[in-house]
Amino acid sequence: MIWQSQDQKNAVALDDPMAEQLGEYLERKESHLSRQITQLLSTIDGVPSLDLTDSPLALRLNEAIEEFSRKINRMSRTSKSVLSGSQEWKLTVKRLNDDLWEYVEVLEGSVTELFQQLDQIGFEHWNVDLARAMTSMKDELTHRIDDLIWGIRRLEELLKKYRWMCETREGKWVGMRKLFLSRQKLLDKALEPTLRKCNKFLNFRYRKFIERYTGYVQLYESGHKQLQKFYNYRILSSLDLDQQDKYKHLYLLLRLWDQNNKDRVLPRTETVRAVRSFASYPVITSLFKEYFTAIRRAVFDKSRMIKDQFRLLFIDRSVRQPLLDNVLSYRNELSMLNDVATKYRKFHLHTDPSKKKGLFDLFRKERTPPEVQHLKDLENLEHEVKALDVLLVNFHSSLECDPEMERKITPNLQSDISRTLHEMAQPLASQDLMRRDAKVLLNSLHGLDEMGSFDPKVVDFTRKTLVKAMRVDWKYHVLQELPLFHHVVHLHHDICSGGDDRVHMGRLHKFQRILDQLGLWIGNNETLKYAHDIELDINDIKAYLQDFFASVQRLEKVPEGASEEEIKNHPVTKANEALLDYLYLFGKFFHKMRPDNPEVRMIRKQLLFVDQYFEEVERKLHELA
Repeated sequence: MIWQSQDQKNAVALDDPMAEQLGEYLERKESHLSRQITQLLSTIDGVPSLDLTDSPLALRLNEAIEEFSRKINRMSRTSKSVLSGSQEWKLTVKRLNDDLWEYVEVLEGSVTELFQQLDQIGFEHWNVDLARAMTSMKDELTHRIDDLIWGIRRLEELLKKYRWMCETREGKWVGMRKLFLSRQKLLDKALEPTLRKCNKFLNFRYRKFIERYTGYVQLYESGHKQLQKFYNYRILSSLDLDQQDKYKHLYLLLRLWDQNNKDRVLPRTETVRAVRSFASYPVITSLFKEYFTAIRRAVFDKSRMIKDQFRLLFIDRSVRQPLLDNVLSYRNELSMLNDVATKYRKFHLHTDPSKKKGLFDLFRKERTPPEVQHLKDLENLEHEVKALDVLLVNFHSSLECDPEMERKITPNLQSDISRTLHEMAQPLASQDLMRRDAKVLLNSLHGLDEMGSFDPKVVDFTRKTLVKAMRVDWKYHVLQELPLFHHVVHLHHDICSGGDDRVHMGRLHKFQRILDQLGLWIGNNETLKYAHDIELDINDIKAYLQDFFASVQRLEKVPEGASEEEIKNHPVTKANEALLDYLYLFGKFFHKMRPDNPEVRMIRKQLLFVDQYFEEVERKLHELA
């Protein structure tokens, strides 16, 4: 239809300009019908007709019908020779039926098209402008339909008058014909029922739209109130505007879906379609991960801040208060992220079309839908969020206490850790004794509270202790079995903000790729098949370790009297962090290898040089520190 309006994205836009276009379109069609009516009976001599061929003005239907009525009245006063008989009035009825049906089809098509286009607009795009435009177009169509129904009835009366006039002047017995044919319709009797049916459909669909629109507004207002707290989220405000809008809109859609499941204001399929069509699953999970990473980065920035050269300022409670407020704000954002991610995962679990239950599933006790494989990313994110929330709770508790500068690493603690490392380094220590000593060591490191400590020496002490512990654990790698070990290592890595050394990161990624490939071949018992490739990979590992060792040998010693900031940014400190990363990576690889497998023992024997390189690097770094 020519009155269809489209927005810039080539999508239908039901707005005020479209309502105006519809009004102009129907006015032209009504004017065309009116002109056709005025031209009826114009071929009869003595009956003048209006000349509206070149008139720019629109002709209304009631004006045309009155003109048609005046023509018939003039004919009643003309001579008998003017009328042409029954053929004339039958031809007039046929032409009028055709013209009326053309206009009826326009109105009927406009009503159908209006709601088809409305169905293409998701409820999430409904607004006041759309509701106003719908009301305007509904009133316009209703007015046109009512006018046409009145016009059909009026034309029916005039056509009957014209018929009896023609038949009377033909000499037919009109009195009896009027008696038996008074209820016979000259115009098509389906015209008026079609219009009434169209009008009924129009009003029904409009009422249905208004009811849904009213319910949607209530749901939207309820959800929009909750959006106000998003403006106080600092980390969210630091993201790109597109990401902020996407996150807020997703939150609103999920809230509408959840609330609509209870209130049933909108069809359930509509809210499901809105969430699914908003953005793809990978896009949303990527948004969640970026937001979580930003929160995590901000948390560890605060941990590093209390360890810098101005940390003494935080002794004052009033100076620490903004920091405490920030941590609470991060917890609020993290809690909201967890709610949104959980609700998004719940949405996919409940609306996944592949998880619809069959008839026999209804009788099973287990009603919870099985986990969808591709939702594992969201499940892992929820675990990470909870872990970070626990970290924030402990961090906030540490900040609440008065800072104890330079008191974390006591002589007794150093003595206990040295004794534990000595016990672990005994050549005949059993695996159980190693595991016991490792737990004691990790509990001591965990008690230092590296995250919430104001003492920068805790970071350096933790790194050195972890390096020594992994060096003495070369035989059994029992540290890799303990979750607390991974927690301490990852926490230390995030506090040190590693990853700015491109050479180190490139070397680490190469190690990771080679070890993953070796682990795959060993797991598939294909070491003999890929013996040549394994030999090349081992040579690459040796070359990368030699490169690392050479870079350490070229380092200069940390100058005496260097400040804490200089020590933290010194290449020796960076090399110590790199050594910790390499030890952790290779330790995890060796831990996964089963010693009872002869192929594993062969590979492990070929990789003995790894321990030798790490030993030399550790010795050299100890001399430079």
